[in-house]
Amino acid sequence: TDAGGRVTDAAGNPLTFAGGSTLASVTVDTTAPTATFDAPAAGVRKPGDVLSFALDIDEAVSIAAGSDPVTLALDVGGVARVATLNAGASTANRLVFDHTVQA
Repeated sequence: TDAGGRVTDAAGNPLTFAGGSTLASVTVDTTAPTATFDAPAAGVRKPGDVLSFALDIDEAVSIAAGSDPVTLALDVGGVARVATLNAGASTANRLVFDHTVQA
């Protein structure tokens, strides 16, 4: 890419296709997205309580079809557990995962 983020070859020429069309107007996002993670506050939980975890991303994301279930790995006191994506509570920039406390 050039300084403007356009797709070019090593000599700076815009990418072209057979027939002459170009991608000169296409820009490539070269900035990596950033994310923050929200976890429930520490505390005592009882079986059946639902804990929600959220991943906030500064760029929109999408979940590929057929990716069900989407899970988040958890370590609960040394025991492997998972939280499952709550699609109804999630948005393009916020993925919410729920875990139900087990006995």
